[in-house]
Formats: sequence, C-alpha cells, structure tokens
Amino acid sequence: MRLSAPTLAGIKTGSLFRVTFDDRRTFLSDMRRLNRSVRRAGITVVPLRSSADSAIVYLYRPSMLENDLRADEARSILDSLGYQSGRTAFMVAQLSRRFSGESFPHEVGLFLGYPASDVTGFINDPRRGYKLNGTWKVYGDAASAEREFRKFRICISIYTKALRRGAHISDLAVRV
Repeated sequence: MRLSAPTLAGIKTGSLFRVTFDDRRTFLSDMRRLNRSVRRAGITVVPLRSSADSAIVYLYRPSMLENDLRADEARSILDSLGYQSGRTAFMVAQLSRRFSGESFPHEVGLFLGYPASDVTGFINDPRRGYKLNGTWKVYGDAASAEREFRKFRICISIYTKALRRGAHISDLAVRV
C-alpha cells in the first residue's frame, strides 16, 4: 500500500498492489470501507483480480485517468487491444476482465499514468530498448521519467513515515 503514496498525494494517476486475506467477505468489506474513506479526495479503489486468498487492487483517480485515456496515443493502444471507449469506470471494468486472462495486460501502464510511448515500448519488447528502469521501464523521455521517479521516492518516504506515526490512509488522501 505504501507504493500507492504518489496516487494518494495526487501526483500519479493510479497504483496497483497485492492484498492477501484470510476471509473474502472481510476483504470486500474492507475495500468498501477504504473506498468510502478516500472518495472525498477523488480516489476509487477496486479489486481487479482475486483468488481465494489474495487480490490485485487498483487505487486510482478517475479524473486523472479520464484525461490520460483520452490522449490519442493511449486511445490508439487501447483500440488495438479491443477496448471500447466509454466512461472511466467502464474502461477499468474492461481492464479487470483482461486481468482474468492468462497473460498480464501490459496496457495497465496507461491506467497507472505511465507515458503511452513507454507502454508501447514495453508491449513491443519488454526486455530490450529501454533507457531507464524505475517505477516503470522507460523507452521515451528518460530525463522526465527520472524526475517523476524522484518525486515518487520522496512521496513514498514521507507517507511511510506518516503511516508509521499512525496516520490513516484517509488522512493522506489529498484532494486535487
């Protein structure tokens, strides 16, 4: 969850994290409670994929995601993968369906706020051609990405300290 700090702070579109649980009903109740606590800050939390004892959870800012997915290059990538245009929640539902498949949907980078050129580079060849490896593999503007990575590291450090001091996630969710 600490890696979600940049999203909570409003400097990143979305974050993914894995949650393990003993009881699915309790997990779903916890997700509803978390959603209510961060909704006022413009954040939504949804499980994208779950098994008997774990889930991949997507924490995101719908307004930022809408802007990201509206960009021509992002739209082109999603169109080529069979996504249908629609409301942001509809696009997230399509991503969730893709998570239920056998392979990992690499277009998830678009939903996390990664540059479309980097998502394209990763989809084309995840092992070669990247200039920098940080929060994501960078195939395009490495200098810009490094500045983002630095902001993320600082944010994660600040939020981790706040959580250790007893802050609640809802206290850290900034309205942007």
